[in-house]
Amino acid sequence: MLENYKISRSTINGVMNLYTQATSTVQINGHLSDPIPIRCAVRQGCPMSMSLYALCLHPLLNLFSKKLAALKIGTKNQRTAAVAYADDITLLITVPNDLIKVRDIINSFEKASGAIININQKR
Repeated sequence: MLENYKISRSTINGVMNLYTQATSTVQINGHLSDPIPIRCAVRQGCPMSMSLYALCLHPLLNLFSKKLAALKIGTKNQRTAAVAYADDITLLITVPNDLIKVRDIINSFEKASGAIININQKR
């Protein structure tokens, strides 16, 4: 993903080095656990996690904007079909047939990225 954004190889290597053989520990009642290897994703609270996540989410948001009937926002003829804050995405569906497109977009994003989108989360 970083290569697609034309990020330099040295920066990509630096990011990869930060997460190679990364571990975490848990503290319970003042006692630390043995190191737990982090095999995928980024550590919670890592300062880079939000930026890396945003870079990975950007292609999905672009697909929604390109493939769905967008909603006009404001007075400058700006249109959008999706808005996101952190890991929450809100789709602005205006055409019933777009629901089929949403399913197809999500399926293709999941296959390409390895991410799995939880659309059934209850709050």
